[in-house]
Amino acid sequence: FSDVPKAFNAGQLDGAFFSSFEVIAPARLDMDIRLVSVIDDSVGADALLTRGGETSLQELKGKRIGVGMDTVSHIFLMLLAQEEGCSLDDYELVDFSSPSNGATALVTGEIDALATFEPFITSCMNADDSISIVADTSAYPTMINDSIVFSGNILDTRFDDVVKVMECFYQAVDYWKENPDEANEML
Repeated sequence: FSDVPKAFNAGQLDGAFFSSFEVIAPARLDMDIRLVSVIDDSVGADALLTRGGETSLQELKGKRIGVGMDTVSHIFLMLLAQEEGCSLDDYELVDFSSPSNGATALVTGEIDALATFEPFITSCMNADDSISIVADTSAYPTMINDSIVFSGNILDTRFDDVVKVMECFYQAVDYWKENPDEANEML
């Protein structure tokens, strides 16, 4: 879904915004990655959508589910399956490296369900009234979060610059909270 983890892992970026699960891969590769700040939790911003009215993964057995393999959406789907006593082998998983392609496939009926995130949840539901949420992260408010990470080298050699980046980030967040309409227009 994103080239950012690949670029960070290849040493092409000094810092990045990562989901909680994207921090794991560099750490497993013995890369010196430092999580500087957790910036939000996904409280409903990640979900499993369906176009057939199913209300559980059990009801989706044997159907085509779109997901970006090895992404947060994939991990969310694995955790849902484990919770319901299912295996991902019970489904035909369709790998979408682009979340917009996955959303299009759900809306056009190419797949039966999609593990995705905002803004694709909203765009799918707005495009087709038959699309509904099977499960989302509002039931798991701390399962998925986003964070700011830097390489250990950058943190060690340019600590003051990292502090400035963080100050700017939180100033932007404060501005957005105080001026949501104007800030959203800029975004």
